[in-house]
Amino acid sequence: MILREAYSFISTQLAPIYEEQEARSIARLVIENISGLEGISFFLNQGQSLTQPQEIEINLALEKLQSNIPIQHVIGKAWFYSLQFNVNSQVLIPRQETEQLVRLALPYCKPQSQILDLCTGSGCIAIALKKNAPSITITAVDVSIPALDIAKQNAQIHQTEIQFLEQDITLFPQSSLNNLWDVIISNPPYIPLAEKESLATHVKNHDPALALFSPANDDLFFYKAIAQHYLPLLKNTGVMLLEIHTPLAKETAQIFSSLNFQVKIINDIHERERFLQVSHK
Repeated sequence: MILREAYSFISTQLAPIYEEQEARSIARLVIENISGLEGISFFLNQGQSLTQPQEIEINLALEKLQSNIPIQHVIGKAWFYSLQFNVNSQVLIPRQETEQLVRLALPYCKPQSQILDLCTGSGCIAIALKKNAPSITITAVDVSIPALDIAKQNAQIHQTEIQFLEQDITLFPQSSLNNLWDVIISNPPYIPLAEKESLATHVKNHDPALALFSPANDDLFFYKAIAQHYLPLLKNTGVMLLEIHTPLAKETAQIFSSLNFQVKIINDIHERERFLQVSHK
C-alpha cells in the first residue's frame, strides 16, 4: 500500500463517524505520525510505499478511531497554540477555543509578572504563556497527579521553567500559593453532569471526567471556589481570566460581580460567551 492509498482508505473508513473534512484531517494525522512525513513532505511522498509494520500500525489506529477513541489519544499528541503536547486519558485534550484564553492573557504578561494557572491539565496554557512571554514566572496547579506528570513532561519538552503543584482548588490554597498574582488564569471543569449524555462519544468516554464536569448538585461549584480562594490573591492591578460554560455565562459572571469586582464576558471565535475577565474596580 502506498501513502496515497492509505490516506484514502482511512478517510473512507472514518466517513460514517466523522464529517468528510475531519475524516481527511484525522487520516493525515495518522499517516504523518506513523510515516514521519509531515507538512510538505506528506504531499511530496504520496507514492511512497508503506512497510508491513506501518500498515499494521495503521489498521490498529483505525480500529481505535472506529471505537470513538480521539485521534489525540491514538497518537498521544495534541496541538495547542502552534505547540505539540503529549496527552493521554488523564488530561483534557486542548481545545482550539482555549487558545483565545492565552491570547487574552498575553498583554498582561509583563516582564517579571507572577502568573497562576489553576487546573493546568496538560500544562498547555501555562507552557504557551511561558513560550511567548519568557520573562514571566508561572505556577501551575492541578488536583490530579497523573495530569501533573504529563504537564511536567510537556514543560520539559518545550524547555519551559514552570513550578507545578498538586492543589485542590476547592480547598484553601497551600502556603506557597498565598502570594499576590498579576494574572490568575483557569479553564476549570464546567460542564453540568446533567449534560453528559449530550456530549460527543469521544469526549464523554475518553476525556477525564475530573476535568470535564461540575458536581451534580452545583453547576458553578468550581467558579465559586475560585472566587472564594483566589480572588483575594489577585493584585490590585491584576486580572483573572476564566473559560466558562456558555449557557451559564451570566450566572458565572454574577458570582464575581457580587463580590464587587469588575467583570467582562468575552465571546469566543464562534461568537459564544466563553470567557470572563475579572479585575478590581
